[in-house]
Order: sequence, then C-alpha cells, then structure tokens
Amino acid sequence: MQSLNEGTKMYSLGNIISKCCILSTY
Repeated sequence: MQSLNEGTKMYSLGNIISKCCILSTY
C-alpha cells in the first residue's frame, strides 16, 4: 500500500510538471 501511495505522488508530480511544460510552450 505504501508503494502504491508513493507511485500516486510521483504520477501527480509528473502530471503537474507536464501541464506546466505545456503551458509554457504556448
């Protein structure tokens, strides 16, 4: 369960970073 929680945090962080990258492209 702990590893799943860590994976969710990393996924959320990567999602936020990708959104920022997309926004800065425009």
